[in-house]
Amino acid sequence: MGMSSLFFTTFPGLTGKIIDSVTSAFFYFIVHGLFHYIIEYGASTMELLMNKPYLYTEYYAKIYSEEFNTVDCLEEALCNSYLYEHARQFKIDRKFLKELLIKQGPGYNDFVSYIGQSFYSGIRTILSQIKFCKLKSFRNDPVESLINELDPEYYLLADNIPIWLHERAEIVR
Repeated sequence: MGMSSLFFTTFPGLTGKIIDSVTSAFFYFIVHGLFHYIIEYGASTMELLMNKPYLYTEYYAKIYSEEFNTVDCLEEALCNSYLYEHARQFKIDRKFLKELLIKQGPGYNDFVSYIGQSFYSGIRTILSQIKFCKLKSFRNDPVESLINELDPEYYLLADNIPIWLHERAEIVR
């Protein structure tokens, strides 16, 4: 409720509007989290295409967890950039949001480096990090098309989830 309280007291256009403040705070967290899911979606797609089921697990352990809360935590910067780019769609004032996000810690506040067209190079870089499990990969394969970052609603549909089916064949008698 801290975010909705902040929106309620300081957010332009939401000051004194409790329901709108709660709704905007909800979307603030959902949209940021949605992009984490979109990254995982892209990683799952790569795992399926490459037949390597642990790409994201290795990336998460060796890169994301090690670089969390540092300037090298690209995933958090991209999540905030995604939130910033879609703010109007969810009735969040972009100017206010930018001021709020810049005050966040390292990694998170680097979202300004990935606004506009730089966002796509960020996606290419993070998917390369996942694919090669290296923070600084010299290969940036054009894999950004694995995810459709333009339409947040695309990921809210249950039929768009790439999954692994682990089944052990057994003789039935």
